[in-house]
Amino acid sequence: MDTDELLARYSAGERDFREAVLDQAKLCDVELVGADLSRADLRGADFKGANLKGVNLSHANLLGADFRQANLNVAQLCRANLRTADLSEASLQEADLTEADLQQAALKKADLSQSSLREALLNQASLLMANLSRANLPWTVLYEADLQGANFQQAVLFMADLRRADLSGANLRGAYLPGAYLLEATLNEVNFREADLKGAIMPDGSINRISRSVSVYV
Repeated sequence: MDTDELLARYSAGERDFREAVLDQAKLCDVELVGADLSRADLRGADFKGANLKGVNLSHANLLGADFRQANLNVAQLCRANLRTADLSEASLQEADLTEADLQQAALKKADLSQSSLREALLNQASLLMANLSRANLPWTVLYEADLQGANFQQAVLFMADLRRADLSGANLRGAYLPGAYLLEATLNEVNFREADLKGAIMPDGSINRISRSVSVYV
């Protein structure tokens, strides 16, 4: 299947494109709302500005794909391979990224509010100024991630791995972080007001014994 065939079949009402092979496909600004592309090979595909609301990309190979400014609201991306993918300024509200591989991915200014990132891998990913308010990130790995200015207000980060992450200027007001690993993390001017940090491993290796924080970490 090539890009033209995919779009023609979609226009004709077809939505089932499971296991399609479309690596390096040029699909910028297209509309594929509700399409099933689970387990598809879309390595290096260009989805910049595309409307992919509700699309099923679970288990898909999206290595290095370009999703800049794409609409991925309520999309299914569980266990997808998104290594080195560019999702800058993409909208992923309420998207399911459970166990997705987002290592070294770019998510600058992405909207991940109310999304599920349970057990996702975000090692060395860039989430600069990203919105993760009310997102679900238990056991998520954010090792050495760039989280400067990110919004984690009321997010769940239970047992999350934030070692060596840069959280400078991040908003974690009301976030849930029991048991989170913050060893060697940068926490300059982080807002932890009303956050639950009980049992969290702090940057200096100490274990936080206080259930609630009411101050800004400097």
